[in-house]
Amino acid sequence: MGGGDWRDYVIKSTITPRLARSFGLAARVRGLRRYCAFVLAANQSARIVRRFGEEVLLGKTYFRWEFERPYEVTLEVYGMEIVGSVDGKEILRVKDTLPGVESGGFGYVCEEGLVLSDELTVRPLTSVFSPETVEPDTESNGVFAQ
Repeated sequence: MGGGDWRDYVIKSTITPRLARSFGLAARVRGLRRYCAFVLAANQSARIVRRFGEEVLLGKTYFRWEFERPYEVTLEVYGMEIVGSVDGKEILRVKDTLPGVESGGFGYVCEEGLVLSDELTVRPLTSVFSPETVEPDTESNGVFAQ
């Protein structure tokens, strides 16, 4: 979902894991092997990864999660900053200085299992530190035009 030219935005979704090994949100998606993601993983960890062919771990911390419990997962991307939050609390913040994943769409991540979600919201960012909504450009009909 989204456009290839989308760069700085926040995505949020309430996700309920049902037998999933890991789950989360992906941003700057340019296919199955090119994206960055905030993922809650099987080993009770939260991770921010980037994939440009091979997966690279950018950050990891302990995070206890359980099946059948809904989590409000948020992923913010702004410039080189990537921030992952759960239930309104920031869990990880990293800088991705490697080239190749600067823009793209968004989506869900689910490894080996099933997750449920009622909705996913997306809005543009002008700064990770003080998010502001950018008014839509009515001429191009693009929500992310600035």
